[in-house]
Amino acid sequence: MPMLANIIFPAPSAAYVVSIFLPFLAIWTLGSEVGVFWLLQQQSRGKGLVAAVIAANIVSWLCGLVLTSSKLFPSGLVTGQGHILTQGPDWHRLAYLSFGLAFGISSALEYGALLFVAGRLKLRRLLWTVVAANAVSYSGIVLCMLVVRL
Repeated sequence: MPMLANIIFPAPSAAYVVSIFLPFLAIWTLGSEVGVFWLLQQQSRGKGLVAAVIAANIVSWLCGLVLTSSKLFPSGLVTGQGHILTQGPDWHRLAYLSFGLAFGISSALEYGALLFVAGRLKLRRLLWTVVAANAVSYSGIVLCMLVVRL
């Protein structure tokens, strides 16, 4: 028997939560970011580069999910009697804006994480590469979300 669940989460977390429901987006994100690093960091190609980019993305995803679920950002949820009742009227707008927020958070966190191994991996123009990798991955995710109508 099929079961329908009403899963409610804060709108700023939408960019992070979407990969739970559409796992191919997580594969797209990791693949596209590794691809951009592979292309732009030719002097650093190897297993270490791939592992570092994947690890930075996992750390970024976890930290971003925690940050966007916190009270730092408006949730877009309607609450009452101490419980979350439903999505508010601004939830979808905030959910779409979450992709820009996630792009910024991910870029900053991944840059910080990769700084620890930049010397050992001989990474050059790290900030440019991180921003380019995130631009490619988030562009693909946003395009997919526009197609499936988040």
